[in-house]
Amino acid sequence: LSSFETFYSVCETMKLSQTQALLLARNCARGLAELHTLGIVHGDFASENILVQIASLDIKIIDFDIASKEGSKI
Repeated sequence: LSSFETFYSVCETMKLSQTQALLLARNCARGLAELHTLGIVHGDFASENILVQIASLDIKIIDFDIASKEGSKI
């Protein structure tokens, strides 16, 4: 199984290269763009709500408690 850590934890404990930091930023932007394409606004996009797969630096966005779609709560 792949290991996941919160984005906050990764930033606090790992020394990321510039390339790794840019990859994480790009993955976050792509994740948000995909949500917005689906009409979903996360509403609480923060480092604690992003899981990072350590090996690949892929991300998962979590905690959709206050997310909304097209102006209404999901």
